[in-house]
Amino acid sequence: MPDPNTPVSHAFSELPARAVQKRFAQRPTLSFVLASALRERLAEHYPGLDVDPIRIKLASPESSGGWTFELLIHVFIKQLLTPSPPDFTLRDSRPFFLTQALPSRLDTPVAPHVDMQVVARIIAELPLTLYIDFQQALADFWNQADESGINHWQWLAGVLNNQLKVASLLPSSLREEQRQILSQVAAWPDRVERMAQTGVVYAWFLETTLGQD
Repeated sequence: MPDPNTPVSHAFSELPARAVQKRFAQRPTLSFVLASALRERLAEHYPGLDVDPIRIKLASPESSGGWTFELLIHVFIKQLLTPSPPDFTLRDSRPFFLTQALPSRLDTPVAPHVDMQVVARIIAELPLTLYIDFQQALADFWNQADESGINHWQWLAGVLNNQLKVASLLPSSLREEQRQILSQVAAWPDRVERMAQTGVVYAWFLETTLGQD
């Protein structure tokens, strides 16, 4: 058993945080969820449209002539921040359009062709379902299994369990009784099993719900 008075190096203590960071580096981001939602919504209206949602840009006509180009993902994010209906009607007789590779306009080879009013409606409606899309993306991510067949839930549970065991052994200000409690919770995470073994150790977790007045 390690000597509880032996100091632990900073590098060693950082290993769990680095492992967690690496494991969850590819977790769903807002941009990822928006891109996936954009691809799905466009495919519903235009099945033949070949799109890369990360590269699609919105061309907006300028009063001084020409167009300005902005990633459609950024247009979606602005819509989340300032939810007002986007207006893609003609401006000075010149249209808005989508593009993936300038100067070509993004369109289907056959009807139905891309209608910017449909695109505007997709953008306006996205905030209504974004939380559902994000929930599904997170659920899919957490249930992904690695080459060993272990999903993210199981992996993180193992990390936390190991950290409890380590905390009961490494140098700290914990009393011996507290070390034993951590060791027992780590050995028997299930309450029924733990009570059968120890009879006295209880564990709780905090649940937080965010709301808006």
